[in-house]
Amino acid sequence: MASASGPGRLVSPIVASPYTSSSENSSFQCSCDTRSSYSIRNNSSQVSWWFEDLLFLNIDLIGKVIKLMICQHFDHATITKFLFCYQRSRFVTATPTEKCRIMEVIINLLSLLDRNSLSCKHLFDMFRVASSLEKISKHCKSVLETLIGSQLDQATIDFLLVPPPRKKHYMYDMNLVLRLVNAFQNELSCCSSLVRLRKVGSLLDSYLVEVSADSYLTPSKFAALVLLLPDSARESHDRLFQAIDIYLQVHGGICEAEKMRICSALNYAKLSTDALRHLARNSKFPSRIAIQGFINQQSKLENLFEGQKHIDTFSGSISIEESIKENENSDQVLVYAKRVDVPGKTEQLEVQLPGMQFRVTELDKFSGTIHTQIGNIPRTRLSSLGNNARFLPKLCS
Repeated sequence: MASASGPGRLVSPIVASPYTSSSENSSFQCSCDTRSSYSIRNNSSQVSWWFEDLLFLNIDLIGKVIKLMICQHFDHATITKFLFCYQRSRFVTATPTEKCRIMEVIINLLSLLDRNSLSCKHLFDMFRVASSLEKISKHCKSVLETLIGSQLDQATIDFLLVPPPRKKHYMYDMNLVLRLVNAFQNELSCCSSLVRLRKVGSLLDSYLVEVSADSYLTPSKFAALVLLLPDSARESHDRLFQAIDIYLQVHGGICEAEKMRICSALNYAKLSTDALRHLARNSKFPSRIAIQGFINQQSKLENLFEGQKHIDTFSGSISIEESIKENENSDQVLVYAKRVDVPGKTEQLEVQLPGMQFRVTELDKFSGTIHTQIGNIPRTRLSSLGNNARFLPKLCS
């Protein structure tokens, strides 16, 4: 028979005879293999033993073989590895036209596979190669970006630092990041969505800190980046605040409306006390934003004071002198609180901003005193127990 010898032997059986798979064996068998040769290969090699046998096939035939494997429920992770291996191997001698064809077929095949079988690193490597091909179709690049976006929570900051297109003055391709994050949100499933979303939130914050010093970054583009994710994507807004702070320092000439739009991404409740303190004193931020920072800082300090009172009540062992000193300090805070009149109109608050910033400094000093007292409570309690044995029955009862 013609299929038993000659050049048609290797091609015809592969196309005509489907590969088989089972839960016990992730490798597949080729109908042209004998049982003894298959057994030797299966025992001595991993599931990728067949990669080299298919590397000589042209890309159109590879497309047919891979689709056949998918229909036969072959392991998707193994198929993915083979496609990346095939692309690297064939690119060594391929012409520019052949490279475009190979890349387009492989990307379309990858889109048929389970997203969890894809490697974010390998997808980014493929994206860099595809970007260097001038004649590759826009549709193909769009499909590849969708695949990358679906696995964006696996990425690191280095993956996102892609050079911009030609004739663009940006440090990095920020439009690409916008598209990738949007693709991630579109592909995000309900299963473990919050965990994955927060990974991307942390990744985006690192990216924002990196690009915020770019003098060519327009306010509209930066605002689009900071407002890209929902509030639930971040447990803390400190890194986001850091990026906005850097941007406003570098781009001091932007108008008030642009600053307000950028700052609208901040959630004051998710800012730490240190970040709120810095915000309240920062002249680069709009005065309304600084006032909100001061008000939220004051609220957090008041919560700290309430917590200190509960600790004092629970311990029951602070000396009378320390209690008197604490009451004096509490009275001092109440005086400060009475001085800070927070009217309903923001315009009146802006007039009081300098005085508020001075009071922030005073509150910071008292906050330090509170932290010192909290740290000294265990030693004070032990000392009181040693000098006042009559407290022991009460504590043990």
